[in-house]
Amino acid sequence: MTDALRKAVVEFNRFDPAGVPWHRQRMTLILRMPTLRADAAVRYAP
Repeated sequence: MTDALRKAVVEFNRFDPAGVPWHRQRMTLILRMPTLRADAAVRYAP
């Protein structure tokens, strides 16, 4: 079970190398702007 979960998390977080700069910029904006962080928290809440 743990191995399957680890593989799923790693695969979910895998990005095409060409998209990494865009993803980092997006995550930086989300993590530094309270409004975007709150929106993400509500949008992805379980």
